[in-house]
Amino acid sequence: MHPRFSEWYRKASIDADNDLLVARWKGIESFAAKIDIPKLIELVRCFVRLPWKNTAIQKEFVAEFQAADAAFPISDNDIELQVLAGASVIALLTKPSKISDVAASILDAAAAPGLRKAPIVPEILTIAEKYVFDRSNAIRTTPAWNPVSGVKHTQLIEALKTACAANQAVQMAEPLDKTLRALNETINKVAEAAEASLTAVRTAAMVQAEESNMVWWVFGETSRDVKERFSELPVGFAVALAGKELADLTNIVPGVRASRAYLDKILGPSSTKKVTLSDVAKDARKEWAAQLGYEERILDLCPILYVLHQTVQLQEPRTAVESARKLLGISGSTILPLDAAVQMYRECVAVKSLH
Repeated sequence: MHPRFSEWYRKASIDADNDLLVARWKGIESFAAKIDIPKLIELVRCFVRLPWKNTAIQKEFVAEFQAADAAFPISDNDIELQVLAGASVIALLTKPSKISDVAASILDAAAAPGLRKAPIVPEILTIAEKYVFDRSNAIRTTPAWNPVSGVKHTQLIEALKTACAANQAVQMAEPLDKTLRALNETINKVAEAAEASLTAVRTAAMVQAEESNMVWWVFGETSRDVKERFSELPVGFAVALAGKELADLTNIVPGVRASRAYLDKILGPSSTKKVTLSDVAKDARKEWAAQLGYEERILDLCPILYVLHQTVQLQEPRTAVESARKLLGISGSTILPLDAAVQMYRECVAVKSLH
């Protein structure tokens, strides 16, 4: 059980004794053991207060808790399900893996601070952000080079030579077996070390290329997509464009830790102004927005991509934002352009994590 699980229940104003918490965590572990991408997406959707799209997964999720506690409420349980959904995602993050990376990336995007209402347990978002930060660092760190240490073969070979001198097959059997086994063990270690080294080299090359491309992009101050300087673009378009292009340059998921610093640099003085979703919808060029890689499975979890997608579908910017406000629980609050660019980056990385 996560050490903060009981506190999350208290934050949600739900009374829970130890027996109930143990039963709930048992359900979380059981569901997490069978997790896949569709289930993961539904958990995130529930946690950020969106309705379930796949009711079969919702029923399966509830059934895990009913199996552990027959008294689990089957109605009027939205708040507890939000806590349990968030806790289930956090349970995945205890052990780094591909699906854990996807979970953290999608939750990071779905949080949409400044745009979406904070969840029942904000601490869960903090834990996910820390996972992204730490995992990003770990994946991009070159591992230490370990020397290959094999079995010492000299004595084995000498024993085999002595046995051969006797010219008797029976005496050769044991030293020959030991020698061949030792050689096989060493060959396997060399092969494993070579594979690990090649993997490390490939990763290091990807990281170096990623970092180099990002630095040149930042100092160039020019969009790769529209070939214009960011400072000359309308702020609503600039933030969406910058976030998307930085995600294009991201080779490894989760995204880079320095994403905020890169985006702050590329946006320049405009990063301190204010921007709204309406500005993004109005300023973004439709021909550019039409070429974005939308992912229908998580579109409602990505407010900026959702609004851009709606404008591509020939909706007026105001209509697109109203749709987001109504269906996604998005507010019309103004946010800093830098925060909008970071949000766009997180959404595009979440899309990338699914492919």
